[in-house]
Amino acid sequence: MMKTEINLQREIDRIIERARRDFKWFLFNLVYTYDFEDHAVKKFPYAKCYEILADEILNNKFILIVKSRQVRITWFVMAYIVWLCNFYPGQFAVVKSTKYEKSAFGGSDEGEKGKVIGDLQALLSRAYFIWNNLIVGKTKCIVSRKTAQLKFEFPDGQVSIIHACSSEPEELRQYSINLLFIDEGAFQKDAERAFWASIPTLTSDGKVIIVSTPNGKNFFYNLLYDLSGRI
Repeated sequence: MMKTEINLQREIDRIIERARRDFKWFLFNLVYTYDFEDHAVKKFPYAKCYEILADEILNNKFILIVKSRQVRITWFVMAYIVWLCNFYPGQFAVVKSTKYEKSAFGGSDEGEKGKVIGDLQALLSRAYFIWNNLIVGKTKCIVSRKTAQLKFEFPDGQVSIIHACSSEPEELRQYSINLLFIDEGAFQKDAERAFWASIPTLTSDGKVIIVSTPNGKNFFYNLLYDLSGRI
């Protein structure tokens, strides 16, 4: 190997290690998302609010986020989940939206092969898109539409998994979960059952992230303003 090639590999290794240690650096330097308005691939933008939110997610077990639309919060959370599963083996992350199709890959297989799996509004499709557009540091990723999973395989044989949950809350009881992401929690009829069913399944360092636009006074609202000491 020539000296220039050795120096290049050292620089790549340095970038990968920096990304592994620092989610915020990973987010603002390596993550690309899809802009639905401009129909273009764009680098995740830097903003102080995202930096603050990253600190909250890294340092807390239960995170509730009230959002407006078109602020990239769902992309943000999926980037965090990809970072966790791409760099750290032994992770099991569960993602859940209002419908199974929106949790998994969507209802369509259309799109450019290798870049889009199904509908990019769907959570697993977004995770795959983020992973596929990483320039460096990719762990091998195996896609299973049948089981609605992305499996990240590490050189030593260990794996991490992102799994899309069905609409049945009791499905969560069969897993040991490191992270549960509930998207649009205020619009899910079974959000309360899914939330409480997930609590016993969390590992000791497990997290729950619930994101939603407002939708009146419901379970999501009650979690935000009156946790009642239950968690």
